[in-house]
Amino acid sequence: MRHGNGRDWWVVVRSWKDVPTKDITAYLVSPSGVFGNPTQYIGPNLSNESFYRLKFNLNGDHLYNIASTGVIERYNFDRCTGIFSNRQIYSTPSSIFNNLWDFEISPDESKLYAYSIYQGAFQNLAYLLQFDFNNSNFITSADTLQLFLTQKYLDH
Repeated sequence: MRHGNGRDWWVVVRSWKDVPTKDITAYLVSPSGVFGNPTQYIGPNLSNESFYRLKFNLNGDHLYNIASTGVIERYNFDRCTGIFSNRQIYSTPSSIFNNLWDFEISPDESKLYAYSIYQGAFQNLAYLLQFDFNNSNFITSADTLQLFLTQKYLDH
């Protein structure tokens, strides 16, 4: 994400460890080198048992995180200091939506589009889901936009 000064860049990394951690670090990349901000301990404890993705909104002031366990959350991000704050939780691991693999945020930040996949013995089932941030119950706003079914083994 571009720094607030318009020249430098931020690279954000969540720790990937065998034990659950909530480490997240913003590294400043500038002509002078790469500098890590102090690690912040914010958000859920995640470990390498959970696949997760981080994405910024278009303005760079919000960082979204989804995990294969069903976590969906947003942080405020200060593009000048690299500090995260105001964690907003939309979904927890106990929600009905898990196996989230990728996502996008609508340009106006009113919608989240997520891709969820379930694997079985003979098929893969994937969903393209739309969630509405403006709905007072984010989870129940889920709408299945597309269902994808692929067979693993085809009889010939």
